[in-house]
Amino acid sequence: MEDCHWIDSDSQALLDELVESLQQAGCCCWLTYLPEKKYRHGWGNRARTSSSGSTRLTTSSADYLLRSAEECGDRGASSAMLKV
Repeated sequence: MEDCHWIDSDSQALLDELVESLQQAGCCCWLTYLPEKKYRHGWGNRARTSSSGSTRLTTSSADYLLRSAEECGDRGASSAMLKV
């Protein structure tokens, strides 16, 4: 999910439910937001969640990230993203 700093309350409620359901799943949910916009959520201290800052990804870094994700998940989905 991109640009969480602009999320509305209904979408935040859905995201909260998603994060709760993912606690037992073997998958990754990647969220982005601008740190200066101070996005707030209530699940930052839960098990199996983490936060990390980053800068804009270079093309090679994005390629590496997607190829690494292939090792853990749906190869078809990440391959389709690489074509975009």
